[in-house]
Order: sequence, then C-alpha cells, then structure tokens
Amino acid sequence: DEVVTGFRLAYGGAQVYYGVTPDLASFGKIIGGGAAVGALCGRDALMGLFAQPGSSGVFSGGTFNGNPISMTAGAATLRLLKERKDEIYPGIERRSARLASTIAEHCAANEMGVTLMHAASIQCIHFVDRPIRTFRDLHPSNRAAEEAFYIFLLDRGVLLPGFHVYFLSAAHDDAMIGRLETAFVEALDECRADGLL
Repeated sequence: DEVVTGFRLAYGGAQVYYGVTPDLASFGKIIGGGAAVGALCGRDALMGLFAQPGSSGVFSGGTFNGNPISMTAGAATLRLLKERKDEIYPGIERRSARLASTIAEHCAANEMGVTLMHAASIQCIHFVDRPIRTFRDLHPSNRAAEEAFYIFLLDRGVLLPGFHVYFLSAAHDDAMIGRLETAFVEALDECRADGLL
C-alpha cells in the first residue's frame, strides 16, 4: 500500500526506501498531483488479468479514469520529483532526521515516556514508554498527555492531523524545522509541568 508512502519516502516510494518488490502496489493522489486519483501497479502476470475479457479477467472501470486534469497534474508532479529527486528527498530526510532527533533526545534526556517513530518524512509521537512493533504495543497509552500535547502545539501555531501522523515536505525549510523543534520541546515541557509526563 503506497497510498501514504508512494513518492513520499523516496521517488519510488516505500518499495525503493525498503528495497522490496511487491506483487501489487496501490498509489493515491500523488500520482494526480494532489487531485483525486488512484492506481494499482504490479507484475505483468497480475496486471494482464485486467486486459482479459470475460470471466477469466478482472473488470476495472471508473467515472474518473484517465481524467485529463488529474493526469496532467500528476505528470507534472512526478516529472518535477524525478528531475529533482537527488535534491528533494535527501533534503527532506535530513530535516526530518533533525526534527526526530531533537524530539527523541529531549524525551530520553527528560525521561518523558514518549516514543517517536519515523521513516524519512513521516513521523508520529506515541505516548508510551516501550518499543512499538505491533498495533497492540500502542495500548495502553498516556491519553491525557497526548491530548494536552496536541493542544499545546496548537497554542504554538502547529496543527497536526487528527490521526497524529505528520509529514514533512520540501516546503519545510531549515528555519521552519527550527520553529517546529521549539514548539515540540515546549509542548512536551508543558505536559511535564502539568504533571502529565
């Protein structure tokens, strides 16, 4: 599933980032330059089933298949990412590692019971004090600290998605990362001051 990771972790998505070759991969709106579109990609033997007629094949169709606006926006986006991949992806990775390191080091140095997970530009803070390997490892968590943390970030001008996974992009320059570092550390410290961590 490359809906979240496709062209985000690397130009070739999680497949390239982790060095795996899946039988099938699904992509979301990145291939439409942010417009509503999706795609399924895969090995010839599997994708060939879509070309077979009748009961031996797989039907695929949709109202917006091949939408010219989505396809034009997607082609322009992917072309730009390809042309600048040696600049864009290492830059995002460096800035993301910087932010992750600042957060993780602050939490460890202050024994805050917080675990940061990240891969390239994707990050998520969990209010648990143990390694996370499965979904079950996320529970129980310090919900009071988690809820306060996101409010304290809002107070500092940082809005994270409701599902608390956040993504860095090429638009996040070094100055912005510095502001994020300050906001995250201050929000964590405010949780500690309130007796939540």
